[in-house]
Amino acid sequence: MNQYYSPNDLVDFEKDFGLPLVPIANTIGPNDPTDPGIEASLDVQYLMGVNNCSIETWVISTALTTPSGNEPFLTFLSGLSNLTQVPYLISMSYQDYEYTVSESYAQSCNQEFMAYSLQG
Repeated sequence: MNQYYSPNDLVDFEKDFGLPLVPIANTIGPNDPTDPGIEASLDVQYLMGVNNCSIETWVISTALTTPSGNEPFLTFLSGLSNLTQVPYLISMSYQDYEYTVSESYAQSCNQEFMAYSLQG
């Protein structure tokens, strides 16, 4: 997805809005803090702002889009099964248009979402 966040920008955001200074607990996958993206930065900043530090926050980043140009949701979802501790909450601000993915890909993503949600 080629979007990154900056820990320094997060500290500035937390200070500006009087929030506790809490770093991201886990970052899995690539993150280039010298090249933060607007989308990723806003996601991280506002998630930290509303979670009231009551949940551990993770950032999980995957590679760029798939060869077909779609977001790598299946890669992300499959990767969750490799974690010993999975996040309790997932927030995504990316989408694919349903007509741009194959039915088998959509069904595979649906299966992974269902398997993940069954974990509680």
